[in-house]
Amino acid sequence: MPWSFAICEDEVKHSDALESLIRKWAEKRRHEVVIHTFEDANRLLGAWSDTDSFDALFLDIQLPGGLDGVSFAESVRRKDKDIPIIFVTHHSDLMIKGFSLEALDFIVKPVQEEPLYAALDRMAYRLQQLPEQYFSCRVERENIRYPVRSIYYFISVGHYILINGDENYRFREQMVTLLERLPRNFARIHRSIIVNMDHVYQYGSQRLIFEDAKRTELPISRNHMESFVRTISEYRRFF
Repeated sequence: MPWSFAICEDEVKHSDALESLIRKWAEKRRHEVVIHTFEDANRLLGAWSDTDSFDALFLDIQLPGGLDGVSFAESVRRKDKDIPIIFVTHHSDLMIKGFSLEALDFIVKPVQEEPLYAALDRMAYRLQQLPEQYFSCRVERENIRYPVRSIYYFISVGHYILINGDENYRFREQMVTLLERLPRNFARIHRSIIVNMDHVYQYGSQRLIFEDAKRTELPISRNHMESFVRTISEYRRFF
């Protein structure tokens, strides 16, 4: 499957140059890529809200229309903590704005092949290490992608399911259908709880403990105990 990249750059000459170099890199490294270009962040934001298909973002820090590259990146990070972001700018002094957003790299215009290829190689390594990295769902009116490795558990509260108990990441879905579309490292331990077995530190007859710093505990119901023990035992035999 090809990687889908989004370029947000208001100057056509710079957008075309960046796209050309990315395609040249992809051909040389034998990667398949699909590139989408946007003239301002508001248009990209509209596309971002309607799809979860972008694998990496290339953002000009200074953009017209009231929403600059850093502000857009802040919006992205609230929904997606891991997507690679590469900032492109005329002014190296503006790079400091992007450090807190965990940008993969900063490229100074006019874009040169060597630094861009180095950034693209790092990006490719990250994408290849995480082939199934996202869980997709609809929170309020927006589609979000949440890194699977950051999910410890889903818990049903009222009419919603919360990711890691966080009210900011709640969506509507039946627990049965949710479990069906999750990777095999997830198991149900309670009628209202699904856990990521990769993060289970230990478990007993009534509870399990995660490997996080707080050693978060969750109950295991009697109705799910037998199936959970069987599932986690079989899973850990192979992984």
